[in-house]
Amino acid sequence: MATLLYAVPAWLLLLFVIVTFVGLACGGHVVVHRRFRRTDFMVHNEVAGFVIAVVGAIYAVLLAFLTVIVWERFAEAEDRSQQETNAATDVLRFSQFVAPVAGARLRDDLGRYVDALITQEWPAMARGDSSEQARRLIVRVIGDVAELPVPNAQQSNVQNHLLDRVQAMADLRRSRLNANRSNVPSVLWFALIIGACTVIGFVYLFGLKNFTVHLLITAATATMIGLSFGLILTLDYPFRGDVSVSPEHWITLAERLKSER
Repeated sequence: MATLLYAVPAWLLLLFVIVTFVGLACGGHVVVHRRFRRTDFMVHNEVAGFVIAVVGAIYAVLLAFLTVIVWERFAEAEDRSQQETNAATDVLRFSQFVAPVAGARLRDDLGRYVDALITQEWPAMARGDSSEQARRLIVRVIGDVAELPVPNAQQSNVQNHLLDRVQAMADLRRSRLNANRSNVPSVLWFALIIGACTVIGFVYLFGLKNFTVHLLITAATATMIGLSFGLILTLDYPFRGDVSVSPEHWITLAERLKSER
């Protein structure tokens, strides 16, 4: 289901969520209006207004809090992807200070790994998956560093720095793959939907002489709730859809590796 949702452009997904919310809210309002045509809702306006002010404020805080959390997780995923690229760049730099043959092998395997990330892992993450080829190549890069000849203390120091950087690459890759899962539990989605139904239901309890105006108020309320839901959906998976973390930094590193091989 998630793969299908994120296969469409982000603006279309956002529009679909808003239209769905508005359609359901206004459709429900029409049904209630026809079912209780003789009920005078205007006498309840004062009480309904007070209650919806409290309920609406609580729900608005919940929506805003969740939106901020999802956005922070998205920004964190982007930052960690940059850190992963930086670690790979450090490996490239330190590879210049090891034995020529071992350095060339390390750079070659690093280049293969970067190419696998761009051509295989990023498209796989868009489907909620990962690349087995990338996993094997990062293990090979770690092996290249572990097997470096260390004839003196200087080379041993370089190897230690390289081990630290390739281990950081492996750790950050795992963090990236974990970040590509939903950050919003199902129970929270359920709570948000119940809250949306409650808020929109309270809008039905108001009484206005002009039903068209009342329907517009319902549509406006549903639009804002649908907009929040759409934003949460768009940002929930940092590596899927149009609004996602791009492999731009990896592409730059790949070009640099090709020039230095």
